[in-house]
Amino acid sequence: MAINSGTSQGTLDRLRGSITVTDYSDLNVTADYLGVGGISIAISGPVTDFINTMTGRVTSPVPYVPVEVTINMLRTQTLAASWYAQALSNSLLGAVTITPDVTTFPNITLQNCGITNLPNQSYAGTDPSFDIVLSGYMIVNSELWAAA
Repeated sequence: MAINSGTSQGTLDRLRGSITVTDYSDLNVTADYLGVGGISIAISGPVTDFINTMTGRVTSPVPYVPVEVTINMLRTQTLAASWYAQALSNSLLGAVTITPDVTTFPNITLQNCGITNLPNQSYAGTDPSFDIVLSGYMIVNSELWAAA
C-alpha cells in the first residue's frame, strides 16, 4: 500500500477552543481568557463494561462517562475572579459545552457540571494561571437512550 503524501494533516486553531456555560453566560470562556494550558478534558471509565461469565464475556454499554475539565484561565483578568466568586456562592453549573480547537471534532456537551476544585495560587508575580476544575458527565452510546 502506497502512502499518499498529499493527505492534509489539518490545522489546530488556538482561538477556537471555548467553554459555554448554559445557565451562567457570564462564565463563558473564550481563547482570550486562557493561558497556554488552554482547556483539557479527561474522560474516565469505559464506554462498554465487559462482565465475565464461565465461558466468555457479556457486554453492557454504559449510558454515560464521568468527565473532568481543567480550564487554564488567567488570574490577571476579571473572568477568573467571576469563576472564583461562583465557586464561593454556588458551585453547581448545569450543562457546559466545550468547543474543541479543531473543526473535525464535534462540540462536547457535559451534563450536571459543578466546580470541583479551586486552584492553588502563587502571588509571587510570576504565574498568571488560574486552573478551575469542573466535573460532569457525557452521554455515550446514545442509541441506548433512543431504545429506552
